[in-house]
Amino acid sequence: MVRNAWTMPQERYNTDWVQEHGAGIVLDSFKDIEGGVSAIIMRLGEYGAGVARIRNRAIFEIPAILEGICVSAMPIRVGVDFIQHFRTRPVPASDPGSIRAAC
Repeated sequence: MVRNAWTMPQERYNTDWVQEHGAGIVLDSFKDIEGGVSAIIMRLGEYGAGVARIRNRAIFEIPAILEGICVSAMPIRVGVDFIQHFRTRPVPASDPGSIRAAC
């Protein structure tokens, strides 16, 4: 990760988190990538253990979250006419109803 004057304020915490949890390193610039890769390789076991301790389960949680969004976006009556309506209707990204089409 890189943290410098160009890092968005809401992203700065992520760099602190990565360092605190031993999950990686934080560089000052993308120009330092080569040295950063070397530093990680020298301590690969340590960083691997740091990542293993985190036990990130997000990949297993996301499908349920998306299903909840889709279910809440569906009208009460879900039937063939609803599905056919969205199959034939072009949905621009700016259409507020496009979440229904995606579901």
